Amino acid sequence: MLKSTVEIKKKFWRCRYLPVAYQVFKMKPADLFLLVFVVITLAQDVNGCDGLNNATFGTLYNCTVSGQDSIRFVYHYNISDSTMAVRIFAQSSVASTKFPVLFVVRQQRSVLSWAIPTVLTTSEGISYDYSSIGRTLCPEQSQEMVIREIYVDISTMNYNSTQFQFLADLEEVIISDRLGNVSISPAKSQFYRYDFPHNVSSVTVKVKSDDDLCAVLSVQDIQCPVYDMVGTVEHAGYRQTLTRRGAITVQKNTFSNASFFVVLVVKPNDYECEKFQRIFFTPSEGTDYSKRIKVINIQIETTLLGPKFYVVIFLTLAFFLLFYIVALVVCIIFHNRNQSRESEDEAEVRNCLVDANQIPASYGAVASSEQENVTDRAGFPTDDSIPSRSTTPDVSASNLRRGSTRTCLSVAELAKKPKEILTKKYNLYIWNLVTLAIFYVLPVIQLVITYQMVVNKTGDEDICYYNFECAYKVGFLSAFNNVYSNIGYIMLGILFIALVYRRQLLHEKVMVTRDPDAQECGIPQHFGVFYAMGIALAMEGVLSGCYHVCPSFNNFQFDTAFMYMIGWLCMLKIYQTRHPDANAQAHTAYCVIAFVVFFGVIGVTQGSPAFWIVFVVIYILCSLYLSINIYFIGQWRLQTGVLHGLYCKVRYENLCCSRPHDCSRLVLLVFGNIINIGFAIFGAVTMPKDFASYLLAIVIINLLMYFAFYIIMKIRCGERILLWAAVYIFLATVAWGIAFYFFMQRLTSWQVTPAMSRESNEDCLLFGFYDSHDIWHFLSSVSLFLSFMVLLVLEDDLVDVPRDRISVF
Repeated sequence: MLKSTVEIKKKFWRCRYLPVAYQVFKMKPADLFLLVFVVITLAQDVNGCDGLNNATFGTLYNCTVSGQDSIRFVYHYNISDSTMAVRIFAQSSVASTKFPVLFVVRQQRSVLSWAIPTVLTTSEGISYDYSSIGRTLCPEQSQEMVIREIYVDISTMNYNSTQFQFLADLEEVIISDRLGNVSISPAKSQFYRYDFPHNVSSVTVKVKSDDDLCAVLSVQDIQCPVYDMVGTVEHAGYRQTLTRRGAITVQKNTFSNASFFVVLVVKPNDYECEKFQRIFFTPSEGTDYSKRIKVINIQIETTLLGPKFYVVIFLTLAFFLLFYIVALVVCIIFHNRNQSRESEDEAEVRNCLVDANQIPASYGAVASSEQENVTDRAGFPTDDSIPSRSTTPDVSASNLRRGSTRTCLSVAELAKKPKEILTKKYNLYIWNLVTLAIFYVLPVIQLVITYQMVVNKTGDEDICYYNFECAYKVGFLSAFNNVYSNIGYIMLGILFIALVYRRQLLHEKVMVTRDPDAQECGIPQHFGVFYAMGIALAMEGVLSGCYHVCPSFNNFQFDTAFMYMIGWLCMLKIYQTRHPDANAQAHTAYCVIAFVVFFGVIGVTQGSPAFWIVFVVIYILCSLYLSINIYFIGQWRLQTGVLHGLYCKVRYENLCCSRPHDCSRLVLLVFGNIINIGFAIFGAVTMPKDFASYLLAIVIINLLMYFAFYIIMKIRCGERILLWAAVYIFLATVAWGIAFYFFMQRLTSWQVTPAMSRESNEDCLLFGFYDSHDIWHFLSSVSLFLSFMVLLVLEDDLVDVPRDRISVF
């Protein structure tokens, strides 16, 4: 409308140099009517643009200004109406950046100024010119009916006349709970006011859009001036970039007067949201980019009120306390049953001891020199290196020549070291882990608190990757629900430690009250690794909570370090069960975890092709080394001359070494290596950015494969899975399945920009307080606890079986 009016005026002024009568005679009735309209409009311009002391809201003024004079408009309005604010639109298609048209708006307590064309500069230093602008003046309030004046002074340094259009109008700026279809552009931002109801202490401001234009959502205190332009919106309040979704939680006591402004600004380009410009163009003087318009819907939701908030908190505690109650009831039931069956158990133990007395060496005896490990030139064990189940080892000449190994080792043959030495060895897992946890957690807590303080101080919510659609601010924490949902790891970790302690007391009681030879029955009981698993589970809750204080690219390893630890300790415990003398030292085990964490950090920060080549080679070699050790039951040694010895065996011994001695074990190991090599190839080809999750998937898959291998070999050896173990396996499987479903609901991703991450944000799912990732925390903590209980009770079927009858695998 503005452009068409200008064209008509130009046409009219061209016509004024021709005879007026001739022109009027030639015009059609419609053109004549239009001519009359233009004349009246020009008359208004001439009469109104010299200065209006009583300008009218809603009237469009078409004026010209030059360097010889200036124009002033004076508006009068009643400020008692707090729901309204003055919004000004200005446009000039002929003004230039060399001689812009300057606008100065003076209110009683604030001054606002701008120029046309308006130059907006982005963070990367690119400037854009806009020939039209829309600004909302800071609302003034008064309890009484007061008439205030607004002065608008318009000037330019160009001595030639410059045409412009000007309009001031009253618009409603108060929003209650919803406001739809708000159109904004880089030079025409918007802001609205929200007042807290008396019974509401916290709200979440949510905005949604159907386009991908980069914008900024900001909440600011009620003060003047309002920072509502591209270059100033970062100077006050809380803010975040967004494309399609954004949300900011605001507490009532954050700002004064229980009110705040919701400010919406569109960026001139999409660099800050997507790190590249969606539409590339070269800014030039006089170009109008006002067509970059974003339509946004605003919704303000009330968060949980005080009583409901505490109900959710205590329900969460009650859920995990229920595990304590169930564990206590089960312990009481089993205690009563054990008291009634004590006499029967003693009789069974006596029978067990009669069989155990036939074992040539008791638990705690030092192996003789004839039973020391001997390997051939290829590093493979010979029959001399593996003690026989009978008193006379099978050392036939044919077996020695072939370099074969027996696959029927018993636990008694790998439980020769004194119990006191092994107890001290495995207790080091506890104290080393406690030391590591203290030195690791304290700096982590300090760092994440610093991150949170930076967010609270600067208001930049692009620092942390929350699910802003479901982030409840409590105290200084921006996402209290994401932190608190990790309490399950801590509570269930402590419960598991308590159950292990109870089991240790019962075992020691049995060892004290019965004949010492009773320890020759069942799997050797060492609890150090179990305690370490419980501590690791609790520490996972602490570090995961620290990570969720401010989740970002800079602290991802806080959330994954003890996940690796838990997986590694579980695999060590499974191996230790039937290899008590051959398990790794505590410092060696934790050094492996440190190596894994180191690779995880390098993979995320520097995931270059060279890194992936090195990683894949190391990954495959480690997989093959562990497979060989598992196949030869820990009797293979990596020593000098291995390759030469292997060559000699292949060349001079008729390839006899290629014939497997245990086909079932070989098949399972080959299957596991195929999966691991597939993982390695997949990583090398795709080079996933989230290397931490990729590495965690490797740990989980290998743990599951090793556990499945253990269960299959246990059943193959004729052993049973007791009812309690089967129940724990079933419950753990169901819990893991449901947990991974929620884990796959990716709500955030620090691999992309904060604005793109917010596109995946979702509303709360549970109690209006927890999102799907919080549910993952609950279910994964339960799943880990049940998995630990599986390992704790899995070998209870062997408690009365002599160790020389328990196979090693």
